[in-house]
Amino acid sequence: MSQRNSIIVCSVIIAISILFGLYGWGLVKSHFYIAVVMSLTFFIAGIYILYAAFGGLRRGAISLNAKGSISVYERRRNPFGFWFYICLFGLIGLMVFSVGIYILFHTHDFISA
Repeated sequence: MSQRNSIIVCSVIIAISILFGLYGWGLVKSHFYIAVVMSLTFFIAGIYILYAAFGGLRRGAISLNAKGSISVYERRRNPFGFWFYICLFGLIGLMVFSVGIYILFHTHDFISA
């Protein structure tokens, strides 16, 4: 494993540990903190998915890792597959981000639980 990949793996593990710690802290304190941490999690996930879509637009190719094999869809060679996955990632990213906004503005649904 290269140094760059090991840094990325360590960063992801640290971020997941921090999020689990925040969830545990929210369970101890109040339901309001759970809602805030959940909205933060959805914001981060939505931004990451949108980053993948915009990165594919910038590079002109998007790659998917499905069932152990990597498929690369380039704009020139396979335009339908490229635009399909760009639109799919864009819509999923917007949906996940909007769930975070919903949770942030409707915290009373979580406080009353």
